Amino acid sequence: GISKAVKKAFQLATELESQLSDYQTQSELSQVNRLAGSGSFYPIHEPLRAILKESLIAQKLSNGALNVFVGRQIAYWRQARKLQQMPNVIALTELAKKIQGQCLAFSSDSTQIRLTDSACQLDLGSVGKGFVAQRVLEELKLTGFPYALVDAGGKIAMTSQGPTDLPWQVAVE
Repeated sequence: GISKAVKKAFQLATELESQLSDYQTQSELSQVNRLAGSGSFYPIHEPLRAILKESLIAQKLSNGALNVFVGRQIAYWRQARKLQQMPNVIALTELAKKIQGQCLAFSSDSTQIRLTDSACQLDLGSVGKGFVAQRVLEELKLTGFPYALVDAGGKIAMTSQGPTDLPWQVAVE
């Protein structure tokens, strides 16, 4: 039934978050970030590999405007907010230059990755939320729910039509 499918969808979302979150210290993404610049590869699962490959394509298509290697910069801003003072602009500028280069290396079989510079830290942000929403939507469709809408922290994924064959009606409250 529907409760079983919803439970399975939430389990998938939790599993993806445990791999892709920069807030969870034991996530794959956090483990990769800790090794940034060390030269060591870290084994990753398919979801992180898939989102990184898509992110690299988006980075190229956006001429670097979309960059998932901004984790170190975001950490500076989080610290600044916490301390209620502006971050070091020179340090931010240096990081911005470094993350424009080659930040990521895949092992020959693509099962492991390494961040090539300690300035390169992953933060998937809204790209990660959208990825999770899309994966959960695909799971719901596979379990027999052809019409669904998934909200992952404000990032929404939905099937093309609702059960009435009319387009979804979405409103902002």
